[in-house]
Amino acid sequence: MVENHIKEYRKRLKMSQGQLAIKSGLSVSTVSEVETGTHQPTIEVALRLARALNASVEALFQLLE
Repeated sequence: MVENHIKEYRKRLKMSQGQLAIKSGLSVSTVSEVETGTHQPTIEVALRLARALNASVEALFQLLE
């Protein structure tokens, strides 16, 4: 299972899901689904989110074992 910290990073930047969607080139529904954990992102989506949030993929996503 993968845990993500997208919401925390997004809130620190005072960014809405809509703003993150625009900045990352993703749909709002994709951002929402990844943020809530109902959708596991592809590598491309993870990279787009990381770039938009000025974070590393490793900082945004953590593998829980």
